[in-house]
This record gives sequence, C-alpha cells and structure tokens, in this order.
Amino acid sequence: MISKQQAQYFAYELTRLNKNNNLGGVSQGLMDACVDLNPHQIEAASFAIKSPLSKGVILADEVGLGKTVEAGIVLCQYWAERKRHLIVICPASLREQWKSELEEKFNLPSAIVDSKNYVPGMFSLTDSIAILSYNFAAKMSEEMHSVNWDLAVLDEAHKLRNVYKENNKTGRAIEYALRGRRKILMTATPLQNSLMELYGLSSLIDGKIFGDARSFKMLYTTSNKADPHLKTRLKTFCKRTLRSQVTEYIKYTKRKAITFPFIPSQNEQILYEGVSNFLQKDSEYVFPPSQRHLTSLILYKLLASSSNAIYGTFKTILERLEKLKTGQDTSAQDKILSELLDEADLDDELSIEDDTDNKNITPDLANLNEEIEEVKKYLALAQSIKVDNKTVELLKALEVGFKRMEKMKASKKALIFTESRRTQQYLYDYLSAHGYMGKIVLFHGGNKLKKNELLSSFKNDAEIMIATEAGSEGLNMQFCSLVINYDLPWNPQRVEQRIGRCHRYGQKHDVAVINFVNTKNKADERVFELLNEKFKLFEGVFGASDEILGSIEDGVDFEKKILKIYQTCRTPEQIDTAFNELQQKMEEAIDAKMRQTKFTLLAEFDEDVHKRLKVHLDLTKFQLDNKQKMFWNLSRRMLRDDGEFDDEEFIFHLKNSELGKCGEYYFITQENRHSDLTNNQILRLNHPLGEYVIKSAKEMEIEDMEEVVFNLSEDYKKHSFLEEMRKKHLAGWCTVHLVTIDSFEKEEYLVLSGIDSRQQPVDQETLMEIMNLEAISEFPGKAPHPLVQSFFEDMQKKNLEHIKQLSESRNMTFFKEESEKIDRYTEDKLYAVEKELRDVKAKIKALSREERSADTIDRKMLIQEEIASLEKKKRRLRQNIFDAEDEIEAERTKLIDALKERLKSTTTIKKLFTFQWKLQ
Repeated sequence: MISKQQAQYFAYELTRLNKNNNLGGVSQGLMDACVDLNPHQIEAASFAIKSPLSKGVILADEVGLGKTVEAGIVLCQYWAERKRHLIVICPASLREQWKSELEEKFNLPSAIVDSKNYVPGMFSLTDSIAILSYNFAAKMSEEMHSVNWDLAVLDEAHKLRNVYKENNKTGRAIEYALRGRRKILMTATPLQNSLMELYGLSSLIDGKIFGDARSFKMLYTTSNKADPHLKTRLKTFCKRTLRSQVTEYIKYTKRKAITFPFIPSQNEQILYEGVSNFLQKDSEYVFPPSQRHLTSLILYKLLASSSNAIYGTFKTILERLEKLKTGQDTSAQDKILSELLDEADLDDELSIEDDTDNKNITPDLANLNEEIEEVKKYLALAQSIKVDNKTVELLKALEVGFKRMEKMKASKKALIFTESRRTQQYLYDYLSAHGYMGKIVLFHGGNKLKKNELLSSFKNDAEIMIATEAGSEGLNMQFCSLVINYDLPWNPQRVEQRIGRCHRYGQKHDVAVINFVNTKNKADERVFELLNEKFKLFEGVFGASDEILGSIEDGVDFEKKILKIYQTCRTPEQIDTAFNELQQKMEEAIDAKMRQTKFTLLAEFDEDVHKRLKVHLDLTKFQLDNKQKMFWNLSRRMLRDDGEFDDEEFIFHLKNSELGKCGEYYFITQENRHSDLTNNQILRLNHPLGEYVIKSAKEMEIEDMEEVVFNLSEDYKKHSFLEEMRKKHLAGWCTVHLVTIDSFEKEEYLVLSGIDSRQQPVDQETLMEIMNLEAISEFPGKAPHPLVQSFFEDMQKKNLEHIKQLSESRNMTFFKEESEKIDRYTEDKLYAVEKELRDVKAKIKALSREERSADTIDRKMLIQEEIASLEKKKRRLRQNIFDAEDEIEAERTKLIDALKERLKSTTTIKKLFTFQWKLQ
C-alpha cells in the first residue's frame, strides 16, 4: 500500500503539465490511449506539440503508418490538459471513421457536425470534439473564425494545397476560419506535382513560415540548388516517416489477389447492353434534367451489381414516367437521385444538384410513350433473371477463399462488399438458402448505429458480413482476412478504403482479395486493369502507394471520367483508346522527377534513425510502465473501501454503486492494451472513476511532519544508494511543492526538497526513488531542529530557483527559434524585390555591352532608349527596396515585441506537504 503523501504526490505527478521533455508532453495522452506503442507515432505526436509558439505541423507519414493515431495522441493530451476546443476537419467519407477511432482508441467524446444538426453557438461547446467535412467547414468559416480553437486537425490536408491561389474558395475559407489557431495537417502526399504545394500547406499553418508566393517561387522552384536549404526549413514543421524505416516494429502482411472471371447469361447480357444503350441516349423524361449526370453514374454501378438492383430502380423510374404522362405530381419520384444515393449507401460526397428546373414539364406524348415501353421491357427482363451468374461464382469464391483461410490458419470470415442495398439483401437471401443460414451479418448506413454489436456478431459468431459503402468507413476488422469485391467501385480511394478494413496494422495473416470481372464487358475489364496494374490495389504489402493515390485529386472526379467513357464509347476499340488516354494522363500526374524531388526533400536521411526510434520506444515504455503502476497503486489506495483488486490481472471489481456501475474495470498496462473491451470497462485517467481517484487524492488533508516508513528490503528493484543510506540508519525530511510557471504555455513541476538526519541535502532523484517504494506504516512525526529547518528552507529555495532557470532556458530556446523564423520570413520578402533589381542591373549591363558593339545608329538609339527605361525602373526598384525594408523591419519589430510580451512569466508556488521518512 502507499501512504497519503504518496497518493497525493502520484495524483499530481500523473496529471501535471510536464513540458520539459518530449514524452512528458504526450504522456497523459499515451496513458489514456488504448493503442499499441509504435516509436514513430510517439515521436510524431511529440513533434506536433514540441514548441508552444508553433502554429502547427504537417504529419506526412507514408500510407499505412497510423497518422490518425499520432493526431489522436495529441488530441488526447489536449483533452487531458482541459484544452477542449478541438476540431477535426476531413473528407465527408471519413467523418464516421474519425468518430469511431477517437471514441474506441482514445475514449474521447466526439460529434459529427453538419447542416442537419448545426445550431448557432454549437462551436463554443467543449463537451466533445467537433468533426466536420471540408465543405461544411468552408460554409461555416465565419462562425468558426470567432472560436478560440485549441487545436484543429485537418485530415487529407493535401486537398487544400492550392490555398494560396485566389480561386481556391474552400481552402481560403478554411484558412480564414482557423487563422492563428494551432493546426495538425495530415497527408501522405504533401508534395505531388509542384513545390508550390508545400508553400500552400505551410501558409495554411502560418503565413509567416515563408515569405509570399512570389518569393517562394523565386527561391525554390527555379533551381535544385535550393533543396538543402528548403529541406532544413521543412524540418521545423514537417515530419515524415517512411515505411522502410519502421519494418522492425510494424510487421505487415501481404495482399493476395484472386480474380474470378465470369460470363453473364444471355438475358443478363441483353439487359446490360440494353440499359447501357438506354443510358447513352439523351432521354428526355427518364431523369429530372439536373440529376441526369450523377443518376447515370450510379445506375451504371447498379447495373454491374445485380439484376435485382436495376429492377428496383427501374420500378421507380416507371412510376415517375406514368405519373408524368397523366399530369400527376411527380415531386416524390423527382427525388430519384436521393433514392439512388440511399440505395448505393453513399454520403454527401456526391452532392445532389438543385432540381428546381424539373417543374412544369409538358411532355411530348409520343416520345414519352416510347421511353415508358423501353423501361417496361428492361423491367420485365430484369424480373425474369432469378439468379445472376456472378452469384453462382460467389459460392465458388467463398469456397476457394475459406480453403485459403484454413490453410493459413486464419478465421473463417469473409467481408463481401457491394454498391447496392438491394444486391445486399438479394445476396443474403441467396447465401442463406445455400448453406450459410444464420451465418451472415448485414452492415449498411441504416444500421451503423449498431456497429459494435454487428462487429461483435461477425467476429464471434457469423462467417460472412455483407457490407455496402458505409462498411468501408470506420470499421476495423483485422480478425478477417478475406475481402470480396462483389462489385468494384470505379473510385480507387474507395477500393483502398474497403481493403484497408482488413489489411491494416494488427492483421496477422495475408489478406486475400477476390474480384469478379465480366469477361464480356470491355469497359469493366479495363477498369479492373486500371485498378490492378496501375493503382496496384490488390497485391503486395501496402496496396496503392501514396504517390499513386495522391495523384487522384478527387476520387469522385475520377469516377466521372470513367462514366464519360461508358457514356460515349460504343465499340471495344473506342473503349481501349479512351482508357489508354486516361492512363497516359494519370502517368503524367505521377511525374518521375517530382517523385525524386519529394524523396530528396521529405525522406529522413538520419543513419541512426533505427537506433533513435528504438531508444525512444524503450524509454517511453519504461516511463509509461512507471506511470501505469503509479495509477494502479493510487487507485488501490483511494478505492480500497469500494471494491476488490486483482494484482495478477490488474482488474478492479467495483462494489460501491455510488461511484459508478458495479463490475470489473481493467487497467491499461504494457502487456495488455485491452483493445477488445468497451471504453466503460477500461479504467484510465479520463474515465469518470479515474477522475474521481485523482480528485480525491488531490483534495486529501495531510498533516505536516507525519513519519512514513518505507519498505526497502522487499522491493523487487535494486536501490544501491538507498541501501547505503539504510545501513547508515539515515532518515530525513522531505517537502513537496507544486510550481506552476505561466509563460508561452503553462508548465507544472513537482519540486521535492530533502535533508537527512546528518543535515546533508538529499537530491530530488533520491527522494523520487523513495516515494516509489511501498509504505509500511505512517506515524506522527516530529519537526526537525530549528537549525535543520533553516538549512531545509535554503534547500527548497535553491531547488525552486533551479526550476525557474530550467523553464526560462526552455522558453528562450523557443523564443530564439521563433525569432529566427521571423528573420527568415523577412529575408524571403526582401529577396523578391532585390532579385528584380539584380535582374534589371544585369539586363542594363548586357544592353550596354550590346550598345558598344552595335553596327548602326538606329540600333544604338533603340538600345539607349531601352537602357534609359531600365535605369528609370532601377531607381524605382531601389526606392521600393527602401520602402520594403522599412515596412518589413516595422513588421519584424512588431512580431518580436509580441513574442517578448508572451515571454513574461508568472510563477505560483503551492506547498503540498512535508513528512519525515525512514527506510526499513
């Protein structure tokens, strides 16, 4: 057991704002995170909060290294420090995934905020982390700008890399919304096609990292000589880890592709060709005009999915046409795109266009009747097809896949993806009737609120999960090693997202990816070829590379390019030509020279990177292990009357219902992160019971001068110095102060001052070692002799002064770094003006040489006129430089003065307790 003094000391030590080392900055976040510790993630999280003056960083790890975990650790740390104005901005399709990761891995409450649930004043709340899509964040720019956000995380931040361009409305709106706020930008592709993209991301963080766009272009895009200088500057705000650097710590399995070619039946082929021709025609009445484009896109997908899916949609189309014919209100059926989005289980990433132009249509009855008859023909044909040939192949695919799982000793689990809810139900019925009754779980947008139950059912009972696109978001299924793309999206980012549900960190087996290819459809074959051979989604260790996925600026736009081929090409030759052109454009986007530049600038060339990461990991584990044991011992002391503790398994059984739900609570340790348990079962610092333990310990009344006897004899660790003290029968006194220094940021220090019974000072390290021993007993103590007391007080003053010096030294380091950044910014701004003057001087010099050798009077006069014009420009530029220097120096002075003002600090000292110690 521990003493009252130790309990209070532990409570403050576990929660103090320790900014004095990298691990200290994120230690609370790591303690509360239910994730495995990977050294590059700890290093990245520490990098993100290192400087209190930084406006933010770019976390640019390659795909698959867990940037979400890195940002999650930082968010967790901010939450622990009661900095709770937090926001995550990401693509709409990733909102659910973020919510899931924050809640499951970090026990952080979060709320997706969109146009449906937003109310004025919502952003001022601090009870949960706000999660917004990029589009909604841009729309709410003005409201967000007024909020003093503690931290904003921007996922897939490369979408904003052109923020410096005037026509980038979304990027500029978000930059304004978060101006001056601290940010973490997450992207595997901070640099894709141009060095100016790096400038764009840097200006999103802080407009004063570089000069303006003009000076950046002059400095860094005209010559490779600038690479080392740019690399040095990037290192201050950009952190990138390569997959090759962490293979020692992260063991990835492989992807293995299995292709199942199939030949549709005669009726299926007639249906496909007929509907394709129907969609290629510019039908007048089938779709509301404003919805024609996206409706066609989704219908092509449903057509490739199943006859059942196309049948249901064509029923709605027929109903609309017949109402239109008789002059009835078609407003319900005009919402066909909304219905299709629901059918395909897609989110608002495919925006629904305004349909105001759909009203008051006066149809041409002859044309309308012709369309009605054509729709009836396809309806009848679709209804006549009871089982698609692809479905028969699915049974064979499951048999092949499950045999492979058995051979690998992997679980008999298959995750089947489809782009249609009707196909999902059709497959459920078919598979249930063919040997899988009671072994199937369905996951779609309508039931994702029951996500945890469905996941648990799939993991523990079922063999098959059939999921729509909603299943590719926010589900982590490392326990499943078989992914089946029953129908394949055209968007490579969605395909990667699907496979990534199973092929991710923590997967113990190779993941088999089964794809169906219609051998009678040239366009479908070319789409598969593109995804397989160019994007390399289905084979290898990592799937699509960041270079390739990053070249697809917008997956939806990419789908539209493929749709254009389906709509305009009729012969196999036309299809081949169009796909060849698309591939060539894609290859140009993945420029080899730019890849090399990116590697040169962003790769880590530290030869000792492996060694450094290993030392970092070992140190982190050691320190976290101490803190976790500290929390365990503190909880045992504070909850000793409220339940029972299992010292072997680190489990607490709560019996006092006043403190929460009675039952078992598990502590996080290095051996067990309890990833399979719900957050309510894991006792951590940010759990209500953990907060109660900390609060109770801090509020304990402790009498001064009690004697605490510590058990040194039975401690499992060797304490050579303490053993010597015990042999000499040395005892002593210790006082503990909490020192709070508020400067660039708030820092807290626990200062232990001590003196032994021979009136010799005892250093802080020794006293901390004593505080971590088990306490045998507590007795009333006696105050030291007045002379000893005086000596004791001198020691306290020295220790407190030392802490202040440490803090000042640390703050001066940050001040110097920020001052240097301001100097570089001002130098950049001057560079562009000075370079223009140098160029003019060089041109005058060249023209003067040419004038001397001119062979005609007319040529001489023309050159002299040009020189005169340039001389005039030179004088103007010189004046511009003087003006710019004055302006820049004034700006620099203003920035430095603001820094100096922030450097002023206030110190608060709170005495916690004094006690007498003895070793036994």
